[in-house]
Amino acid sequence: MKQPEALRLADALDDEFTQGRISNHNGRKAAAELRRLALKQWVGLTDEEIDDLSYLSQKIDEGNTPWFDRCGFARAIEAKLKEKNKW
Repeated sequence: MKQPEALRLADALDDEFTQGRISNHNGRKAAAELRRLALKQWVGLTDEEIDDLSYLSQKIDEGNTPWFDRCGFARAIEAKLKEKNKW
């Protein structure tokens, strides 16, 4: 979900609560959390971090043949982004 869409949805949820169409506080909490996430600044990876993860994904098999663990590289990037963005 793009940032403006998330903010519009958060505003709509908040309006529903304010106008009494949502009677519990879960709707208001959901709107506040959605707004917080929409306003959160994305943190990407530096070139050095990508290089480090790439280096760690280079492997050598039993026959001493080098190969690149693409899936491991993708998972390492995913984990690093989650860590940096506190997901």
